[in-house]
Amino acid sequence: MCPDNGLAKQGNKKKLDYSDDYEKYFTDSYQTSTKGVGKYFDNVLSKMRKDGVIPKLENNEKSFTFSNGKQGTIKSKTGFCRDIVELMQSESWKLTPSATELCESIFQHIKANNY
Repeated sequence: MCPDNGLAKQGNKKKLDYSDDYEKYFTDSYQTSTKGVGKYFDNVLSKMRKDGVIPKLENNEKSFTFSNGKQGTIKSKTGFCRDIVELMQSESWKLTPSATELCESIFQHIKANNY
């Protein structure tokens, strides 16, 4: 989910319908990256813009970004979560094995650190 024109603070949000062509943009590189998942999504957005999946930037237009620019984490965590939960409630979906493993790891971290 991002603005359909991919620009900062402009455009209606849009969900890209699944396509096998998009698989090349989403890899497991986030699992070993030292940067946050927001930076990962920013890189995906940049590659999709380069390939014409979303429009190229004109003149002084600024790209929409997922990351906060510092550690690369998601900048609007609450809004991001709301968008994802809305999609999860309206779409048919299933966690991949690597996503399941990641969720288990996050759950165990929270469980171990919230006493």
